[in-house]
Amino acid sequence: MLVASAGTALLGTGLGTPPVTILGLALFDAGCFAAQAANQSRVIALDPERSGSLSSVYLVLYFIVGAVGTALGAPVLEALGWRGACVTAGAALLLAALLGFTGTRHPRRPRASRRWKAAVASAQPEYVQEGQEPQPG
Repeated sequence: MLVASAGTALLGTGLGTPPVTILGLALFDAGCFAAQAANQSRVIALDPERSGSLSSVYLVLYFIVGAVGTALGAPVLEALGWRGACVTAGAALLLAALLGFTGTRHPRRPRASRRWKAAVASAQPEYVQEGQEPQPG
């Protein structure tokens, strides 16, 4: 997000200079895509066994919020002008950074499936655990 913020600052101050505008767009775009990859990794780390479902929910929300942001872009630009739109984008990036750094941290605990597998393995007779056949007795 720091890279995207730098791009936003360049776009807010250097719109009249094409090289500065190009650099600002490149930094903003690179920062947004890097943040998306990092966020998706954080989401998958919540429960790797359900990574497909979590990734799907993340991407649906990502594109819904992106569409809302796109719809609000023109009215913000009309109401606040270019610099005001850049300040709004910078404020949104700052809010996202604050939420990311101050979010609730939960201690990692063993997953239920691992506990379940351990409980099932300990309840089985020894020959099943070792892969041996039962001896007639």
